[in-house]
Parts: sequence; C-alpha cells; structure tokens
Amino acid sequence: MTTDNAIVVLDDDLDCLNMTTTFLNLSELPCFAFARPQEAIDHISANPGIRLVIIDHYMPNLTGFAVAERLRALNNRDRGLFLVLLTGYLPDGHAAKQAALFDEILKKPVDPDALLQIASQR
Repeated sequence: MTTDNAIVVLDDDLDCLNMTTTFLNLSELPCFAFARPQEAIDHISANPGIRLVIIDHYMPNLTGFAVAERLRALNNRDRGLFLVLLTGYLPDGHAAKQAALFDEILKKPVDPDALLQIASQR
C-alpha cells in the first residue's frame, strides 16, 4: 500500500483501533494502524505522503498531546499534516493546548460519519 494521502490511526485500545480502521477501510480510505506511539511517529517521519493522523489521548508511555508535540516538532505542519485527537475524556483546562496541537477533536465513541467526513477531505 502506498503512503500517499494515507491515514495513520494510533490507539492503544485494540478494539477502538480496529473499529476506527474498519470504518476507514470500508470507505476505501488507505490507513495504517498502530498501537504503539513511537512506531507511529517513526512511520509518519519516514513517509511524507501521510496527511492525516488520528491519535488517541490516553496511552501508556506517551499521551496524544506528547505524540502531537513530537509530530509538530518534525515540521509536519508545513507539509500539511492534519492531526485529529480522538478521546473519551479530556480534563478541563486543556483547550489552549488542544488548539495549538490538533486540527480537530473527536469524542469516543467515534461517530463514523464525522470520522469519514474528516478523512475524505484530507
């Protein structure tokens, strides 16, 4: 599978990861699934054709915020990388950080139509 315009989905919850990638695959949108943050970061760094990354917030080792910070530090905003935070819970007081790091926020359980609308526009 080519990485041009591909989507990366990062979620340590395998059920959520499988559900999200299934929605995308059923719509014939190419995607790569990762359960480990560093593997996703490495893949994105090595594949400049990736345009959309969907990131879970609460994961072991690195939060979604930490992953987004690393991706933004790679100068990926200039290459048009669109970051989506996918989370079931965000504590109060994170609005400014969210706005600085993510282009969009989706709540779990994810609405398939909202997910597909974002994915199909990238």
